[in-house]
Formats: sequence, structure tokens, C-alpha cells
Amino acid sequence: RGASDFMSALLARVGEESADLDLEFVIASGRDLLLPRPSAPDRVPAILSVAADMAQAHESICRLADQVAGEMERRSALLAESSVNTIDQYRRLNADSPGNLVVVVDADGADPGALHPMVSEVSRRGERLGISVWLFAVAASQKSGLPGVEISQRVALPMETPTHSRDVVYSDIAYRLKAGQAALLQRGGGLTPFRVPASEDDVALMPAIPTVAPESQWPPLPT
Repeated sequence: RGASDFMSALLARVGEESADLDLEFVIASGRDLLLPRPSAPDRVPAILSVAADMAQAHESICRLADQVAGEMERRSALLAESSVNTIDQYRRLNADSPGNLVVVVDADGADPGALHPMVSEVSRRGERLGISVWLFAVAASQKSGLPGVEISQRVALPMETPTHSRDVVYSDIAYRLKAGQAALLQRGGGLTPFRVPASEDDVALMPAIPTVAPESQWPPLPT
């Protein structure tokens, strides 16, 4: 439940700034996801698609991987047409440009064989295309079958053993964390502890559903 609460809190916190940062989200979770209701109507996260059956359906994650791959190729073609190398360069030349896409995946129960290629490809090529991936998993290590080396920044919640902690952030710091604490492994290897926003029972919640106009939504994943 801690990881699920953190996933919801992070989405809500960043979602409040999504319009200013030109962020769009594609969410895949093995459970129904609830988000704290935003502070104002114009602070609703821009969600293009939500799939809530990822832990049960191999076909769903394969379809999501195909959609993400298609979006990466579409953006690569746009860059080639304008003879530029990055989405930032493209935006300086074109007012109507793609936003920053965040693929949010709750990997609990998902098939690593289908998940690994997608996460690895986004990690390798996504930065210049304006695409990133947030992977929520018990561990991102070789032993779990999930991508590890390719993930440049990681957050660890309290872990049961030093080994689990080292699997995620290459340190036993997560084994020493207390409830409500987390540790961020930054690019370059620096570790920063921080407090996780507390889950409040009286906060109004809303289901994570597509929030953009129908013509901007991704086709629904099969259920």
C-alpha cells in the first residue's frame, strides 16, 4: 500500500504542475488508481489513457508497448522532417509540438518479459523525444527480471532487507528508512532522503481516468 500511495501522491503533486510543464500521462496499473482531487479544475493532470488490468493481461502490456513504440517513431519522424535532433529543438521551430509524455507503469505482477523492452527503449531514446517512464516496482534488478541499469533515477521506500535496498539504490539506506521516508538516487549516484507526503483520510479522491479531450486520448487498451 505504501508504494501505491506514493504513486498516487507523486502523480497528484506533479499533475498540479502538468499544464505549466506541458506534461501528459499514460497510466498502466494492476489496480484501480485513486488520485487526490486537484486544487482547481485547471490543475487536473492531462491523462491520455489508463489501463487498470496490467497485472492480469499480457496482451495489454504488449499493446501499451506497441503504442509507446509508435509514439516514439512518430516523434522521430517529426524531428527528421525538421532536421533536428531533439524535441526541444523541434519546439523552437514549431508552435504545435508534442508535449512531454510520461509513461507511468505499476509493475507489480506485470510480465517482465513484455515490460523490459519498453522501459529499456524509453530509457535509451526517450529523453531527446520528450518521453520518460516512471516504473513502480518491488525492485528493479536483474534478479527481478525488470530493467535496472537503464533507469537513471530511482526512489526507494523502506525495504525489508539491506539486499533489497541495494538492488534498487545500490545502498542499504532504504533498509534504514522509517515509515513516511524515502530515498532518491539521482543521476550521478547521489542519494537524497526525503519525506513522503502522508495519506490523509479526509482528502477527496478521484479515479484516474482520461482527462483530455476524446480526440487527444490514446485508443483504449484491451481488457
